[in-house]
Amino acid sequence: MSVSKEVIWQADAGTFLRVFVKPRSGKRNLLEEMTENAIQLNLKSSARRGKANKELLKRVSKVLGISSGDILLVAGQRSRDKTLLIPTMEPDEIIEAFERLKEE
Repeated sequence: MSVSKEVIWQADAGTFLRVFVKPRSGKRNLLEEMTENAIQLNLKSSARRGKANKELLKRVSKVLGISSGDILLVAGQRSRDKTLLIPTMEPDEIIEAFERLKEE
């Protein structure tokens, strides 16, 4: 699956990943949908007091096999549309990790 450069792109600081999250989702799977234009993720936590943001960083870091401290939430702290910065990984590595998750 190829994801557009509006969803994932490389810059000097690292790889940026744009996701759409669904807080308080009743679904257990993190990955809801991965298309060319979007990566939609389910979260169990509510959006209050940053709980959903913390869960997002923790669960994405687990998928990518890196520390949650290696992922930065750079935009969308109070929105469902969020942008993550992952300085230690290439876009292809991130897409492959989400594709493996999709197959599980």
